[in-house]
Amino acid sequence: MGVIIKLLEELVQNMQ
Repeated sequence: MGVIIKLLEELVQNMQ
């Protein structure tokens, strides 16, 4: 299940 990882990566990119 890489959906959670994808969501987390998108959140991190938004924070940057």
